Amino acid sequence: MLHPTTSEQNLNNIETRKILIPVDGSEISYNTLSWAIKNVIHPETDEILLVNVREHPSTGLPPMLPGSIDMIVGDTSSTTLYYEIDQRLQQASKEILEESARVFKSHKIHTKTTTLVGEPRYELEQFAKKEQPSMIVMANRGMGFVAGAFWGSVSEHLLHHAGIPVTIIPKA
Repeated sequence: MLHPTTSEQNLNNIETRKILIPVDGSEISYNTLSWAIKNVIHPETDEILLVNVREHPSTGLPPMLPGSIDMIVGDTSSTTLYYEIDQRLQQASKEILEESARVFKSHKIHTKTTTLVGEPRYELEQFAKKEQPSMIVMANRGMGFVAGAFWGSVSEHLLHHAGIPVTIIPKA
């Protein structure tokens, strides 16, 4: 009869956790991945939910003038511009998630990647409620008080609305 070793017993006692890590391609976002690997993640048991929230393509379009109906009618130049912006945003999101997943793969950590479209605060809040991760580990963009108050801090919003522990990694 084989008896489990102490390390095998410890692994059996560790609960499988989902850890949500939003990524945006910034240096601090990538630093957060390394921090999480060193300080939070159990490679043998944890599942990492890597999420990138990209803007809606219309965010990159110039505002329409009053009375302008080119988007409604389907003006070719506006439609083409919208499509091109959407394609570029999709590609950027894919690259960010692939690069982030590579970091975990090199440590043999299981990841699941997801792209969301919209305003990051609300998209991440809804994603967390749907997927029910054990925690969120994310970077603090460090926009400062004025910019953070104007634009709203994603980390601050999740801290108050996600309903789960949120670990915020400060800018180094």
